[in-house]
Amino acid sequence: MVGNGVTDWKYDTFPAFIEMAYWHGLYDDDTYNALKANQCDFSYFEFDGDKISDACKKLVDRFNDLTADINVYDVFGKCYKSESFFKLHGSSEFGLLKSDNGLRAYKKYFTAEDYTPWMRRTKFNQDKKLKEIPPCVWAKPFIAYLNDPKIRDQLHIDKSAPTWDICADVDYTTNRTGSIDVYTELKGLYRMLKYTGDADGSVPTYGTLQWIKELNWKVTDEWRPYFIIDEAGNQQVAGYTESREGGFTLATVHGAGHMAPQWKR
Repeated sequence: MVGNGVTDWKYDTFPAFIEMAYWHGLYDDDTYNALKANQCDFSYFEFDGDKISDACKKLVDRFNDLTADINVYDVFGKCYKSESFFKLHGSSEFGLLKSDNGLRAYKKYFTAEDYTPWMRRTKFNQDKKLKEIPPCVWAKPFIAYLNDPKIRDQLHIDKSAPTWDICADVDYTTNRTGSIDVYTELKGLYRMLKYTGDADGSVPTYGTLQWIKELNWKVTDEWRPYFIIDEAGNQQVAGYTESREGGFTLATVHGAGHMAPQWKR
């Protein structure tokens, strides 16, 4: 079971977000038509982005400008700004926590590279970042709250326990081939569920649909809605699902972003 996971760099992340963002009205016709007219190919953009034409680079910069204040992890969601957090907790990147072992530092906020290493939001020919996407995520208050000595004491957290971070220290290596081959290897051996929040702009449903289509596996259960029961006892569309040969099932999660279980338990 994989949720909103990068699978095939040919389609996933930026190539899919370019399409998703247009059809969600996040940028204009002129920019979209110019991308098509210039034959901008964003396949494997995370690896080959510097190789696209100068005209395409300028259009990418415009696209980034227009979507910079969109929460890419939930395109319909609120973008939480860092300024209000810093007013409350100071502008230093690190905070300090007292413990049995003395003072320990913890990070107050994270960069795009920390949060989703594949996200590229810099302007071409510029070292300075356009804007950081992760500050849109409502996470900083959790970091401060769960590293507050009083709160830790009330939660009976052992004083020798490490500081709490939103991102684990994972040795993340980006591989051009992605994980698409894993599905081929597991075909027919295990049941596989790929679920995707349809409001996610970082690994959009659009890209997931493209690599599934390219697998060319026979459909065994055609695309259809699935439902939940609301408080009034009525059926509501929870998403859509489709199954294919080899034990593979796709399920979209309607109205959910990148961390689908966070929005739709």
